Amino acid sequence: MTTVSETSLQPCFVLHQRDYQNSSRILDVLTRNHGRLALVAKGVRRPTSKGRSLLRQFLPLEVSWVGRGPLFTLTGIDAVPATASLAGLPLLCGFYVNELLLRLVPAADPNPELYDDYGQCLSDLSRDCLGKGLRIFEKRLLEHLGYALNLEYDDSNECAIRSGAYYVFEPDKGPREVNDRGADGYSGGSLLSLATEDLQDERSLADARRLLRAALDVHLGGKPLKSRDVLIAMKKMIA
Repeated sequence: MTTVSETSLQPCFVLHQRDYQNSSRILDVLTRNHGRLALVAKGVRRPTSKGRSLLRQFLPLEVSWVGRGPLFTLTGIDAVPATASLAGLPLLCGFYVNELLLRLVPAADPNPELYDDYGQCLSDLSRDCLGKGLRIFEKRLLEHLGYALNLEYDDSNECAIRSGAYYVFEPDKGPREVNDRGADGYSGGSLLSLATEDLQDERSLADARRLLRAALDVHLGGKPLKSRDVLIAMKKMIA
């Protein structure tokens, strides 16, 4: 006989949900100790369901489930006091972060540090720290996935990155110093600022955004992010 495992009261965020059968939903969740999972929330669409109002994105939860996977059954849900509330542009940024996790993070791969970084990112977004919060999360996400960026050493010239120098950057190789200050290059100061997660000036933030987008696109397989397109369109509307 195959044993059905039961897991109780695990920290969790809902990343996405979709209707399932007549009254249920399938939840894509990020848990702190079990990684990204799919849970069936049975009957949650009924008006009398106690969990209906709790199963929202960006709300910290504790959930319990049963099953052998890959699709588990939700058996319990409790709310945790929330420290972040997202609306407007920060909310769209949150959808972007969730889509990144759904596209890039493998299922059932426990990573408590990634979970904590996600919670910190939501806190940054709630405080309107959008640019810096997103860039730091993107950088750390790549690290958690095993694709850490080399931002402090020029392997081609065998020397440390110099703040006053100019570089081109290849995600799989790192920075290489060049003399031509073209539009596709980065200042050494920007690379070092991203390495230390300082990002205090507009130049460093703009360079970090370009660099991290290029690095993430390598792993997204050329398929665009829907949330990124919405963010770009919204920024054009309010510019």
